[in-house]
Amino acid sequence: MTSAVIVLALDTATAATTAAIQGDGLEVSRTIIDPHRHVESLPSLIDDVLREAGVAASEIDLIGCGVGPGPFTGLRVAISTATAMSEALDIPVVGVCTHDAIARRALAGASQPLPIAVVTRARRVESFWSTFDRAGLRTAGPLALTNEAVSTMTADGEPRIWAGDAAESLKPDAQECLLGPAHPDARDLAALILERVESGEPLPEVTESAELEPATARGDTTEQWLLQRLAHGRVLLPARPLYLRRPDAVEPVL
Repeated sequence: MTSAVIVLALDTATAATTAAIQGDGLEVSRTIIDPHRHVESLPSLIDDVLREAGVAASEIDLIGCGVGPGPFTGLRVAISTATAMSEALDIPVVGVCTHDAIARRALAGASQPLPIAVVTRARRVESFWSTFDRAGLRTAGPLALTNEAVSTMTADGEPRIWAGDAAESLKPDAQECLLGPAHPDARDLAALILERVESGEPLPEVTESAELEPATARGDTTEQWLLQRLAHGRVLLPARPLYLRRPDAVEPVL
């Protein structure tokens, strides 16, 4: 796929810090796996991909960022960076569910199309979980589940591709279960964005996520919101974090 639109894509929702330039015949990406160095790593990765692609910041048409799910602190690094750059460059910014990007690469790398379970690490004894059909479209999630519950949610015995950084430890010990990529690659975020833009999907407004709140401890509202958007052909998201539970810290009552 060749597009005249140039996208800079960023993601820090997992242990990976990843950046990519794609479009107008270009595809350059860089990824570092270190859960504690998102802030330090992302600016240099952005500089690296721009330099290698021979693209000036002023030539970027659109910025995309992975919006999770992911741990609170790391998740926000790519989102805040993308938002700041969009304001400085006066160009649009758009979000993509990080699990969507992982599922896309898992499907592309599989020898046969299979349903996909994406499971990424959360804090405590939980994981963030989503499932996708053989075409890579979301069928459930994202939800924050205990690790024990993850196996229960996919106990139908159907062969699957398991992807994400928690997949290897949580997938069933069944021969028909394949292992996909552990981390997102910003190339997949960029490709998803270009595909959706070229298909005519409009860019979302920030106000579209105004009613999105982690109203339950398991993120049911987030799951329902995403599935409802997908039913209307919408995959692109506002550049706001997908939180699946309320923060532990609460404002004191005076």
